Amino acid sequence: MVLLMEHEVPTNIFVKILFYIRLMMMGSYESREFLQQDLSLYKNIFSNVTVTHTVSGKSKLIICYK
Repeated sequence: MVLLMEHEVPTNIFVKILFYIRLMMMGSYESREFLQQDLSLYKNIFSNVTVTHTVSGKSKLIICYK
């Protein structure tokens, strides 16, 4: 089982700028993959993948298991 917590793009302008600087440092391919929030990578490895959003909607929990 794998549990991943991802955060949505921030709305605060200062934090949003820092967020995009971090993405630029990751490299273009990884950044695009992160922003697309594509679950196919997990689904290729695990037979059961579920996504649950927090009450605030700013984070999500991805639960993967076989």
